[in-house]
Amino acid sequence: MCPMCVMYMLCVRVANSGTAKGSVVNDYAMKLDGGFKAAQSVLSEDVSAILFNNQMQLKPLSQRGGPKDLAVPALVPLSTQKTVTLVHYNPTARTRKVLLRARVDTESVCIRGANGLQNVQLNPVVDASAGELAISNQFEAVAPLEIPAFGLIVTVLVSEAECAPKKADVWDSGNGNLHGFSSGSLAPEGGAISVSSSGLTATFGSDDGMLRSLHSLTDSGSGKAQVPVMRTKEQLMEYAGQKSHSGAYLFRPQGPARPHAEAGHCVVVRGEYGADVYTKVSGAVTRVAHLSDHDSVDGASLRMDYHVNLNNGQWMDKDLMVRYETDVDSHGEFYTDLNNFQMDKHIRPPAGGPQCTYFDRPGQDCHPIQSHFFPMVTSAYVQGPAKGGGGGTQRFTVHSMAPCATASLQDGWIEAGLDRKLSKDDEKGLMEGVTDNVPTTVSFVLAAETSAAPIPAAAASHPSLLSRRVVEHGNRPVVAMFAEGGGTAASIGVTTTWQQASAADWPCDISLESFRPGRSAQAQSSQKRVSQTWIYRSSYATGFAPPSACVPSATAAAAAGAQHSSYPPVKLEVTNLFSACASVSVVPISLGGAAAGGAANMNAAVQLDTAPEVAAFEFSCDHK
Repeated sequence: MCPMCVMYMLCVRVANSGTAKGSVVNDYAMKLDGGFKAAQSVLSEDVSAILFNNQMQLKPLSQRGGPKDLAVPALVPLSTQKTVTLVHYNPTARTRKVLLRARVDTESVCIRGANGLQNVQLNPVVDASAGELAISNQFEAVAPLEIPAFGLIVTVLVSEAECAPKKADVWDSGNGNLHGFSSGSLAPEGGAISVSSSGLTATFGSDDGMLRSLHSLTDSGSGKAQVPVMRTKEQLMEYAGQKSHSGAYLFRPQGPARPHAEAGHCVVVRGEYGADVYTKVSGAVTRVAHLSDHDSVDGASLRMDYHVNLNNGQWMDKDLMVRYETDVDSHGEFYTDLNNFQMDKHIRPPAGGPQCTYFDRPGQDCHPIQSHFFPMVTSAYVQGPAKGGGGGTQRFTVHSMAPCATASLQDGWIEAGLDRKLSKDDEKGLMEGVTDNVPTTVSFVLAAETSAAPIPAAAASHPSLLSRRVVEHGNRPVVAMFAEGGGTAASIGVTTTWQQASAADWPCDISLESFRPGRSAQAQSSQKRVSQTWIYRSSYATGFAPPSACVPSATAAAAAGAQHSSYPPVKLEVTNLFSACASVSVVPISLGGAAAGGAANMNAAVQLDTAPEVAAFEFSCDHK
């Protein structure tokens, strides 16, 4: 097995923003940073060996400095090198559509791939590092890629006089210097500006650059339809916590949140392959929204990146939140995930309820603001009856790239924590405030979905398949690298690793959760490549349209004549899952990796009877 098989789970977020003694935070940051760089080094060396016979040194396309620094795009020196090789690795068991995004120092740029020389979308680089939005004189080359499961794709950036990139349209509410870009058709209409993909339209206020509505264009498997617009008001909010002082372990807001905003500034960049909306909310917060068809979910979701630096300005003893106010009639119900597998239902008690007595202190609020906040691992949603009647369901989901606190303080609302800076201890053992904040990026992905099916019972409420795909892609991002100098003609295009390119991806509710070299006696005594594998079958909400080309295993099982149910039993043919193997010997193992006592079966199928379900097995592969 190539070492890349062990590395496919690579996805590390390094962002330390406090909540522990300084020495603990620093030690954690250094060890995490060291582990991240070691994994990155192994991956780049493997790719160099596979593609270039160790003749080229690869670097990450986004690079970090110290342990607490955020990754920043590397500037590709295309004006002097003329050709620069890019490598993208897909670490999932499904084909991925993504955007190549590379920062370059010349606008004479195109891309050489398997189909020859192609033009790119050329974006300006919008710099928000100083708390202000400014269009720099650098450029970003953008082009779509499609990468097979566990595949590598090699492209070459080229700087030649005949390169004619397709310049994006740019609109700047501050009327800044566009550095040769034009506004095109981006003029706001009715105080709003819209960007669209084939699956979603997002509208932003031209005065403040904040999200105002989402309009999904996909409806419950019936093709494109005019689904009602979902009002989605985005606001940055701050909770004060001086009176009873919040701390590292306690959140004690002193009354409702108030808006956090200064003079808004918005820059919109829209081209053939995608659109970005940059918004300066304040000197401490900048938000960038991304929408593209090339996101592996057919443009059905909107990514929101919040760049937060609470060291800018006078920020102390406050918690920063983002709040999305939608018109979903959620009837006081709110769902958060427990572990990326199961959803937990929360019911908001009615306002003005009875008073409580805690610790002999009568007249206290039974349900203070902090009691409405719950942990969200990967996603949270509110749902209600679809507008216009008909018995359908409307759902608004927030997907997070890292765990955070969330709440739904009114019907249709979801708010999530971004960062906090606190001067005092909350008397729970830290003995110091939380003041070692560093710049950080908090990312969410928003989805507005409508189903023809009625609202499911609480016991049967699950994420949609769209949500499953969004979370998978967030946890396993495509890895991008570059090397100075052009690649050989033989290396350009798609190269597979241990899994050969296949037109049939894994069913979209089946995911490969872990994959590592086998450790059994069979592995030690055999010359075959032995691996231990854990696969997971997701539960999911029926009725919501899945991403295009996403076929759940239940559909395939039903088509094969299985008993009708939401999750009928399904058999996964191992030789189809691992198409690079001519034959596979399968041995069931426990979830802890121990032998389960079963006999080895040649080319046996993996049986999944229910959902959610995790299956583990050890297999040995005879390569084709």
